[in-house]
Amino acid sequence: MNHSLKNAPLKATDTYNVLTLPSNMTLTQSYEPQRDLLTSMLNKRGSTAVAQRTYTYDTLGCPMSRSTSKDGSTVNDSFGYNSRSELNPATVNNEAYAYDYDNIGNRETAQEAAESATSYESNQLNQYTAIGDFAP
Repeated sequence: MNHSLKNAPLKATDTYNVLTLPSNMTLTQSYEPQRDLLTSMLNKRGSTAVAQRTYTYDTLGCPMSRSTSKDGSTVNDSFGYNSRSELNPATVNNEAYAYDYDNIGNRETAQEAAESATSYESNQLNQYTAIGDFAP
């Protein structure tokens, strides 16, 4: 695959902010200046925007929101965390997700989209010994 990279790498990284492909498609990326966290991606064919995605993060660098625009529609996703930065509630493509953990981080339950909830049991070695579905 033949592609060219324009612009110099971002300060103190090996990450490029513009990638041009032979199909006249360009990908422009933006990053937080101090943490090198991706904040936006814009795909364009010529001067026409094809898709765009933006991100926000909490102070620890965990993603808090993601917005995706494509084909004239926008989907906003959100992510929440407990006090140990474990993913807890999330909304992705307008579907709700939720997770619970024990006091050392083993997952105890997972509710993903409209599926039935999944329970997890772990032993003293923190190995999952049982994984099963249950009605929420």
